[in-house]
Amino acid sequence: MALVTYGPIVSNARKKIAGVVATKGHAGNFMRNKVAPIQPRTQSQRNVRSNFTSLAKSWGALTAAQIAGFNALAKSTPLKDRLGNSVTLTGLQMYMRLNRNLTTVNTAAISAPPATLTATAPGTLTVAVNHVGPTFTVTPTNYPANGESAAIFGSPQLSPGRTFIGKNYRLLLVVPYNASPTAYDLHTVYPAKFGTILAAKQIGVLVKHISTTTGAAGTPAAATAVVS
Repeated sequence: MALVTYGPIVSNARKKIAGVVATKGHAGNFMRNKVAPIQPRTQSQRNVRSNFTSLAKSWGALTAAQIAGFNALAKSTPLKDRLGNSVTLTGLQMYMRLNRNLTTVNTAAISAPPATLTATAPGTLTVAVNHVGPTFTVTPTNYPANGESAAIFGSPQLSPGRTFIGKNYRLLLVVPYNASPTAYDLHTVYPAKFGTILAAKQIGVLVKHISTTTGAAGTPAAATAVVS
């Protein structure tokens, strides 16, 4: 692993170039060798790949007007990349993005581009987890609005000093809109995904609200807690 100091021409870098990955940690910018990810071929992984295949096929079955609509929606809705730069998706990428979100919250895919893409944000998360019991609750500042569901993700149990979670989050629970919401209870679903909750371990939680009609996702919220 090599530490990197960028200059006036290149101020920052992310992702891979050939066999080298540029990234950033608490010690600064660095580059490392690209490592092929492990392919566990779990049922969840197979489901995700099957869903991608299904959506790709359904994209090919859209009408010319529907494809043009997704192309226009993507062009008018730029996103931010990891460096904060504005990027424009293709129509196919926008179609996949929205329908993958709908799959996450167990809602049927859409074939027509939405007129608008809005969803609320959870705000600040309060995470309380205890290995006795166990107990594990997540309380957001804001719960999903009518027409939204909350997707709650968790990380594996990490050492308390670790600050970077990255792509290690896994979906734990989907909670639809409730006029009288209560804290999200993860004490059963978390051990089912990651095993017995252990004292003094750190767990990360990420929550995002997803519109169940358009697939739009609001700004996610993340927090960590050390197991007591």
